[in-house]
Formats: sequence, C-alpha cells, structure tokens
Amino acid sequence: MGKDNAKERRMKKRAAERQQSQAPTPKPQKQKTVKPREYGDDMPSQLHCPRCKTLMDKGVCPHCGYYVYVPMDKAKQKKIKLVLTVVGLVAFAVLFVAIQLGK
Repeated sequence: MGKDNAKERRMKKRAAERQQSQAPTPKPQKQKTVKPREYGDDMPSQLHCPRCKTLMDKGVCPHCGYYVYVPMDKAKQKKIKLVLTVVGLVAFAVLFVAIQLGK
C-alpha cells in the first residue's frame, strides 16, 4: 500500500511540474515614457538624470545614456521656416527661368 501512495505522489508531482513549465511566460513590462519638457531661459544649468540621478551633460546622461528631448523654441522654428521658404522660392524661380530660356 505504501508503494501505491508513493507512485501516486510522484505522478502528481510530475504533472504539477509539467503544468508549471507550460505556463505562459510573463510579458516584459513597457518602459515608462517621459513627457518632453520645454526648457527656456529659466532652464537650470545642471540637470540630473531621472533614471540614475547622475549629473547630465548637454541633455545626455554619461552614465546610462538617457537623452532629454528639448524642443526648439518658437523663434527658431519661425527662422527655419522662413529660410526654407526663401530657398524654395529661389529654386522655383531658377527652374522657371531655365525652362523659359530652353524653349
């Protein structure tokens, strides 16, 4: 009678081990995304990394490589748009003149 109980216990143990090994593996957790911060003239001169608290150099952590996104200010965006518009108009004018002279 002792052998039957031992055999049943072993079978139950093996069945439990199989169920554990067939259990789905947990999915990796998503990393939190940090909202972009807008820094202006009042930006602190020294930033600390939110991950490892190391002093950052120009928005990049030298320890863990964390990068802080700093969006362009409105004046710089306007200047870039103006320059691109002028370059586009000049290119259009040059192409138009070249096509007219080719006829």
